[in-house]
Amino acid sequence: MVNLSELQPLFPHPVDNLLRSLEQNRIQQAYLFHGPHLSDNTTLALTYSASLLCDSPSQGNHCGACQNCQLLLGHKHPDFFHILPNEKGTITIDMVRTHMQKLFLSSAQAKRKVFLLEGADTMNASAQNAILKALEEPPANTHFLLSIKQPRRLLITVRSRCQSIHVNASRATELKEWCTKQNLDEEVRSFIATLSANHIEQAEHLKEQGIESIFQQLKECLQPKDKNIFHTIADLATSRESFVLCLSLLEVMVRDEVARRFGAKQDALYTESTLIDCNLEISSLQNLIAALQKLRAYKNIALNRPMALESVLLDLSAAQSL
Repeated sequence: MVNLSELQPLFPHPVDNLLRSLEQNRIQQAYLFHGPHLSDNTTLALTYSASLLCDSPSQGNHCGACQNCQLLLGHKHPDFFHILPNEKGTITIDMVRTHMQKLFLSSAQAKRKVFLLEGADTMNASAQNAILKALEEPPANTHFLLSIKQPRRLLITVRSRCQSIHVNASRATELKEWCTKQNLDEEVRSFIATLSANHIEQAEHLKEQGIESIFQQLKECLQPKDKNIFHTIADLATSRESFVLCLSLLEVMVRDEVARRFGAKQDALYTESTLIDCNLEISSLQNLIAALQKLRAYKNIALNRPMALESVLLDLSAAQSL
């Protein structure tokens, strides 16, 4: 298992905070690891658990050799409780209660006990209230690590009792190298970086969805008086995946145009391209963003996708020809 320092290049800011808390012995009893990728959040939480349980940590890093480290590595540590969602993808109140029965037992091996809830945002309100009681009055040397993707799914009373650790991997360089190997068009790379949050697995999925061809078709639709716009829109709306990807690309484009209108500099924009240069008022562009988000929310409902896409693209295309 890697240590915290080895994860520092990937998660510089959160690792700095965690190492500092360990070195200064200012360890909180509850942490909320949140970010766009659950696997990253859990990796960091698990590595932090190793530092908390280690017999001989050095500068905040676990040693990897003591009995506690070996037990954790072998998934056999008696003071480490890893709670995962069930086959239905939820952590139930019964699962929480079962583990909370172990809360006031003395540590069997280490000086601390650690409860890691992976996917804690899958708990319903009843399960969250059950864990809340433990967070309000936790026993000494007991720590809760909640790994989640969507903080808003947690009750504010739960969030307020945890120290927030925002996990956002610094993978920009890695993704650039991947894009180069894939011979991706320069213009589409910034959109892939934005939609994938610099995560290669998601970038690969976008490539499989055909983001390059969809992006080029969108560009054609945004040209003033494009004669083939209706045929192109019909192609873009053929599948649900391509339809949703179109909406996401358009949302990034429109958002950047709004930011430019407010005087944003290039480093505050998602992309380098200026694909939407229209005469719509800012309020109209903001309404357009809201409409795109609404359409994405309705993606699983029986929707006339070509007509929905036409209403957005025709407005934009017409505005660019003014």
